[in-house]
Amino acid sequence: MKIKRIILSSLIFITVSSCLKFNKSDLDASSGGLLGYLLTFVAGPEIKTYYVGGNASGIVPLTGQTNYLTLSMNGSTVTLTANGSFTFPKKLEADTSYTVSIVDYPKNADGGQLCTLGGASGTMGKGDSLTVSVTCSNAAIIQVNIPAGVLQGAGLVLTNNGADPLTVHGPNAAELNPAFFTPAILGSGYLVAVAGQPTNPWQTCTVTNPSGTINAAPGLVSVPQTGSNPVGPSLACTTNSYNIKAYVTGLITPATVSIQEGGNAAVNFTSNNTTQTLSSVQSGQTYNITVTSPSGQNCTANLPTGTVAGSDITVNVNCAPQSYFVQGTVTGLSGSGLIMQTSGGNSQLITGAATWSSAAI
Repeated sequence: MKIKRIILSSLIFITVSSCLKFNKSDLDASSGGLLGYLLTFVAGPEIKTYYVGGNASGIVPLTGQTNYLTLSMNGSTVTLTANGSFTFPKKLEADTSYTVSIVDYPKNADGGQLCTLGGASGTMGKGDSLTVSVTCSNAAIIQVNIPAGVLQGAGLVLTNNGADPLTVHGPNAAELNPAFFTPAILGSGYLVAVAGQPTNPWQTCTVTNPSGTINAAPGLVSVPQTGSNPVGPSLACTTNSYNIKAYVTGLITPATVSIQEGGNAAVNFTSNNTTQTLSSVQSGQTYNITVTSPSGQNCTANLPTGTVAGSDITVNVNCAPQSYFVQGTVTGLSGSGLIMQTSGGNSQLITGAATWSSAAI
């Protein structure tokens, strides 16, 4: 008995035969021949993966550190607490592109470090790619002083040097002194500006002392000093006010409809399709409309009360003739079939003594 190896494409067939001669049908698997008993092994090529990493320098421990240097690469993260070599946990196949970015910087309550990347992107070859460099140096944290009670709305967006957006929601005591994400090194300049105004209520905010240069030891910039004299950027906000207006239709003239908002002076309207301002109310506050109709007419407001948001409000006041009822009493009726009818065509069958009333006319 001998062993023959027959290799077809990527399949390895091991067959056992004797010196006997076989017909083609004896080897045909579809006819139950010898191929039906072959052992088949299917093996694909081995897929190799490699690490992305590099070296970090300049990292120093911070007293009471709250944030640590964290890097991200294609969905994989690594946190660095000391200098030296590092690799990301995730391995990549050859020809895979990668990009490294900073997720968080080293920080504590008094300052932090600014870190920069080198070799932050590339394409994997057939081996580990350990060319990413991280360099850190002590830096200041740009912080904005927000006095208590100043910020009432949500969604305030601040930027530093036109970037690094910082979103703040008030009123929140924990966000009275928010800090920008990216630290600033000694000698660098900062320019804090409002990129998005807060809403609910709508406010207009500005930054005082918005610009400067980091010219002191690393630490916090704009920590409030005693009293109301902050160092560096500080926020000032005013709540917007919007006009409450009225628009009149349906008024039968000559007549006057009087419309009043809250405790403000009433405004008189003597013609239709006219708009007048009743008052000005701050965003987030409630307005209330009172309408005094002229004799013989009934004037109503479609939005008599509501809360002011971020724009003027126009209340539609529509007037219509006053409706009246005709009423009477029937006595001494002994027969049947009495029908009372008004000039408007409203009919009512009366049976016995009764009080009747017409529909509104």
